[in-house]
Amino acid sequence: MGREQQDWSAGHCDSSRIDFQYAVPGRSLVTGSRSTQRCAHEGRHRKPFLEEGIDGLDSAAGQVVVGYRKLDSQKKQIRALQIAVVLIAAVPVAILVHQKWDHLRAISFHARGRTGACALRESIQSVEVTAFQVSGTRRMREAIRLVGREAGGPVLYDTPRGRYWIPSDSAILRESFAYELAEQARDIYSIRQSGVRAGDTVLDCGAGVGLFTKQALLRGAKTVIAIEPAPENLECLGRNLEREIAAGQVIVYPKGVWDKDDVLEFGSSEGDSTKGTLALHPDRRLIKVPVTTIDRLVQELGLARVNFIKMDIEGAEKQALSGSRQTLAKFRPRMAICVYHLPNDPTDIPRLVQAAVPSYRCEFQCLNYEHYIEAEVAHFSER
Repeated sequence: MGREQQDWSAGHCDSSRIDFQYAVPGRSLVTGSRSTQRCAHEGRHRKPFLEEGIDGLDSAAGQVVVGYRKLDSQKKQIRALQIAVVLIAAVPVAILVHQKWDHLRAISFHARGRTGACALRESIQSVEVTAFQVSGTRRMREAIRLVGREAGGPVLYDTPRGRYWIPSDSAILRESFAYELAEQARDIYSIRQSGVRAGDTVLDCGAGVGLFTKQALLRGAKTVIAIEPAPENLECLGRNLEREIAAGQVIVYPKGVWDKDDVLEFGSSEGDSTKGTLALHPDRRLIKVPVTTIDRLVQELGLARVNFIKMDIEGAEKQALSGSRQTLAKFRPRMAICVYHLPNDPTDIPRLVQAAVPSYRCEFQCLNYEHYIEAEVAHFSER
């Protein structure tokens, strides 16, 4: 009993072991154990010399954890910065895509074969052409005003492009008239240097009420032959160009142009005199009209030259061009030929023209529709 008391008082200690684990980021789990002692004279735990090393490991692990957290925070900051840069860069791209959406759509149409005869450049240009036509038609529709009429006869409209008599004030004709005014405002029959020039002699095939005839005179044409077979249009043409006809600047030619001399049925659309045709007759009122060839017309009028031909004759363009081979070969006029009336016109008409004059270059002016792009006018000039 005394010995035990002596040993205890001398500092006898009880020993025990404690297991430990450290989860160190980026490393495998560290496991181990450590011993503790409790001594009577100290009344507290004592650390063996190995525990000091374990405490050092505790400190190192804590530093690693702190360092990992700092690194993770830096990575998050870098990621946030990257996202911000991407978003900042995306804003102008999104704006550009919005502004150029129609151009990108035109490129897509071309890639998918929905542009017919229109080349990629012509397809892209169709965006501006179409936008101008749509906005121009709206402006003309809002601006034109009825200022006179004759009982059972033509009506007089005041327009941004001057006063014009047209055959009636039907809603259909009024809309077609606004559309044609917008066509002249965008200079539909001119592209680059292939339009009417000062001093030209011009054949206006399908003159209607004289919109393009006046446009050609404004561009400096010396003489315009206004070729028109429809009686209701001829009456308005005479009224609209009375002074120019009297001055010899305009010659009204009251026939249609075809591939031979003949008298043919001419179909006119009820309420819309702009759609009269020799070639497309279904659901149209038919009348008989005289027709001739451009070659015969040039000979008959004794024209010393032909510099420009405009042709919008509702599907009869190929026949009229077949009857103009001598004129094309002799004078090589610049031309603007409508090619939207019949499905094969964009390919057949250039082939027909270049067979007569191989040196002709063809460029299309195209319109952009919801699901496709279509050639509207073929412009021809010497290479």
